[in-house]
Amino acid sequence: MLLNNSSKMFVRPKSDRRMLYQQLKNSSVTVIVETSSEGRFTGTGAVWDSSHIVTCHHLLLDNPKSILVSDMKDVSQIDGRLFSAILVDAFPEIDIALLKLVDSEKIHINPVIRADVQEVFVGDEVFAIGSVLGGKLPKSYLDGVISGVDRNAETDMGVMIPGVSQTTVASMDGCSGSPLFTDSGYCVHDAIAKISSHSGSLGHRKSANGKKHHYEKIS
Repeated sequence: MLLNNSSKMFVRPKSDRRMLYQQLKNSSVTVIVETSSEGRFTGTGAVWDSSHIVTCHHLLLDNPKSILVSDMKDVSQIDGRLFSAILVDAFPEIDIALLKLVDSEKIHINPVIRADVQEVFVGDEVFAIGSVLGGKLPKSYLDGVISGVDRNAETDMGVMIPGVSQTTVASMDGCSGSPLFTDSGYCVHDAIAKISSHSGSLGHRKSANGKKHHYEKIS
């Protein structure tokens, strides 16, 4: 007996992006900065190695009282999974800061696999994993394409950053510092900033790879 086409079951193939997300979600963490005067700021961090996190420097400008990192995907569990971190280095000229976890033995993280930023071209598909809506939606998947390379861009903080890549990945509150991945799972940029209005408010990613050798000297 022949089946009518309308009765055939469509089986959706497994998406490479779905598998990549499962593999890479623990390379992105929520960064919570508590201050004495302004309360709490939330961003995202890229896991550099077993104890270091790369994030955006502008999150730390208001004399932080404490810096906390969470590995949770479920926002209801974040407060129960907070790990202290300290600032060990900063590069305000490219809006990048390096944090070190005080105790990294119990946190569930996987370091990113870094790629050469020069291998990124306009039109390449990319995605980020960030803490959307100020950390209310941690480890959110955001995709887009590289829409420009080697840009000179000024942030809303008035910092001019050279050599950035422009993307169509949504730049939302809480996503500052989120890693940007290729379809191969490599991290090509380690931080995100929302560029000022004259740049079209597109997400621009800054590479920390230029600081790689400096970071690797930190114990």
